[in-house]
Amino acid sequence: MKKKLVNQSSFNLITSIFEKLEKRRKLQLCLIFIFLLISGLAEMINLTAVVPFLILLTNPDKVFEYPIIKNLEYVFVSKNVSDLILPITLFFALTALIAGLIKVISLWLNTKLSSVIGNDISKQVYKKTLLQPYSSIVKSNSADLINSITNNIFSTVKVIERSLAILAALIVMTNLIIGLIIFNYTITISVIIILFSVYIIISYFTKIKLKYNSKILSQNTRDQIKLSQESLGAIKDIIIFNSKNIYINIYGKLDTTIRNLYAQNSFLGSFPKSVIESFSLIILILSSLLLRSQDGFREDTIVVLGMFALAAQKLIPNMQMIYSSLAAIRSNTEQARKIVEVLNKNISAEFAQENIKKIEFKKKIKFE
Repeated sequence: MKKKLVNQSSFNLITSIFEKLEKRRKLQLCLIFIFLLISGLAEMINLTAVVPFLILLTNPDKVFEYPIIKNLEYVFVSKNVSDLILPITLFFALTALIAGLIKVISLWLNTKLSSVIGNDISKQVYKKTLLQPYSSIVKSNSADLINSITNNIFSTVKVIERSLAILAALIVMTNLIIGLIIFNYTITISVIIILFSVYIIISYFTKIKLKYNSKILSQNTRDQIKLSQESLGAIKDIIIFNSKNIYINIYGKLDTTIRNLYAQNSFLGSFPKSVIESFSLIILILSSLLLRSQDGFREDTIVVLGMFALAAQKLIPNMQMIYSSLAAIRSNTEQARKIVEVLNKNISAEFAQENIKKIEFKKKIKFE
């Protein structure tokens, strides 16, 4: 089992964690999934609502040629274009407000659920640690136990939170891409292939480094806890032999390595956003030049550029969220794997009993 866990992918590790959840947590995950679908739909409606708004600004006479407006033509009492300015503007603003509000609520639900799931896992790990046989606990390294209960739990909660963030971003991105494909199939496919290719290439080259950093972080954090325990336990010897500088130097080297690795992971998870933003701006500029006619920019060209500019403003943060979340998961893989190992431990029926018969003390207590 341990060898299997070491070699498993990030996806399989996440699956192993979610398999350990209680039924009510799985039900809550399903409810959040439904809410995320609503959030993605709201984003798509807001994206498509920008088209009649831009048409109204660039060429008002063509606003009734837009399919949605044309189908709702009977709703409008007046056929005067100037009378449509206010309702279309308000509709666009309202969809943006609703989409933003739903996004904030979904973010809160994700973080809240991650917190309660982390609490459940933390209690399970602590319980399984306490209910191990006495001989097993004595043989275990106390630094490993403390590290699992504290630092590894924190890393596992981050894995859960980032997994939900990936799910939310994927749903929003899917809805946005569907809206763009309906509007302009050719440009959408081309832009999506280019952006996705850049992220996939970057992710491929950073994956190994992030997983390596995760192993070193887990080992150094454990060694740091172990050193703290040993130094406090041997404080008299340290004072007598004046060996405090030895412990301080060792601790400093461990801590420097840990901080440097955290900085590396943070950089590897963040830097693609700046690259993609610059890259997408170049794509937008080149597209505007290619779409420009001899007479200058036509009204429909401005509408296309405006819609794709808004789409980029929505897509890039979600693409970055997926990449940075995947980077965070990979940088915490080793810690989460250790938590899964603890959760997979079997508890003896003897130690799992809630009501254990009290032992009457007569002469002495003896551990064998």
